[in-house]
Amino acid sequence: MIGCPACGEATRDRRRWSGLSFYECEFCRVLFVHPQPGGEELAAAYRSCYYPADPTAGAVYRTTPPALGERLLSCLIRHRIVPAGGGRLLDFGCGVGDFARTAMAAGIEVDAIETDDLARDAAARRGVRAWRTLDELERARGSGAYDVVTLLDVLEHVREPLRLLQILRRVLRPTGALYLSAPNYQSVQARLLGARWDQATNPTHLFLFSPRSMRHLLMAAGFRMAWLSCALRDPTVGTPQGLLSVLLQHLRLSATLRVVARPV
Repeated sequence: MIGCPACGEATRDRRRWSGLSFYECEFCRVLFVHPQPGGEELAAAYRSCYYPADPTAGAVYRTTPPALGERLLSCLIRHRIVPAGGGRLLDFGCGVGDFARTAMAAGIEVDAIETDDLARDAAARRGVRAWRTLDELERARGSGAYDVVTLLDVLEHVREPLRLLQILRRVLRPTGALYLSAPNYQSVQARLLGARWDQATNPTHLFLFSPRSMRHLLMAAGFRMAWLSCALRDPTVGTPQGLLSVLLQHLRLSATLRVVARPV
């Protein structure tokens, strides 16, 4: 038996895929890496996969393309998840600040969190007000400061997702909303590729989610979950691939879960 780091329950040590260190919690159904890599190992993985020390070196994995971030923001505004006329937004795990800058250009007041020093410095140079930790942010801003919190492909990277969501609930206004996206291990792509799925082989991913496990986690953190109303088509991919992605989003079988959660 091993302890699930998402829900805390003791669960059987049942691997999801042979050759990978993901285990499935029999209670909340999240997939989690056990044991989690150490700090130095994880930092090295980020440096090689996302934020190379040499700026001319290419990253292995891409972050959310700016054009897709623009479509996401339009959806959040259209469905009043981001208040009309602006509001205050916290982008947790902002990377180099692409989505934060998109929101700022739309007249939204933005704070951001980024723990990676290279990425945070890059975001700050681009005009993003980026903090290193939530503790620093809370001391400066207090509780209940934000209309919306966004986590764009971030939750799978954090060591304690439940604890993070509980803290983010605290910084949200009672009428606020949280938007997050995360890999869906019940997607068509994951089922076809199995242990070859790039979201499972990414060494910085500590968790993978399903609709059930995401709902369970959000409920435990004090949120009620709903699906994002819009299907987002990535403008950086070809037409057939983009249309297939939209269809899979409607069927809840996309490789990415996109949900909106509100405090209860």
